Amino acid sequence: MKLSLAYRMSELHPTIPYIILVTEDISPESIESLEQHNISVLPFHKIDTPYLPTHKARKYQYTKIHLWSLTNYTSICHMDLDVLPLADLSSLFHCGSFCASFRHSDMFNSGVFVLRPNMTIYEDMVQKIGQLYSYDGGDQGFLNSYFHELKFAPMFDDVNVDRQRYSSSMMT
Repeated sequence: MKLSLAYRMSELHPTIPYIILVTEDISPESIESLEQHNISVLPFHKIDTPYLPTHKARKYQYTKIHLWSLTNYTSICHMDLDVLPLADLSSLFHCGSFCASFRHSDMFNSGVFVLRPNMTIYEDMVQKIGQLYSYDGGDQGFLNSYFHELKFAPMFDDVNVDRQRYSSSMMT
């Protein structure tokens, strides 16, 4: 799936870097294969869930928090590897400091979101691991707790990126 997403992103956005964050669980052979396909690879240590005794699955980790530390980028559109975009995503890079799509009620999905890297937020998130409630034991529950006010944020207008109806640093 990594290569399918990389290929699709290169078709849609040939000038926007496509980067995969890898943890120590990824083999050197896999990393070499990714790099041979012109995929930039950034190694980060895995941040396990503080709920590891009750959530042993590999998906229950907080590694996505590292995205906020990538301050050499202005804006990041994060996509889990099971996502395949169908259309141009460039307008998303204008949505604000944090944008996500709600999946039901007042909870957003952490499989796709946009952020502006910020070391203050990153360091605060790292400090709050184990303190903030995570309804699923993983990053999605943690991020929903951390950005709990997002449910009150205005909708992002991807058609009129320069003329948003409401002023806000966060959008849904």
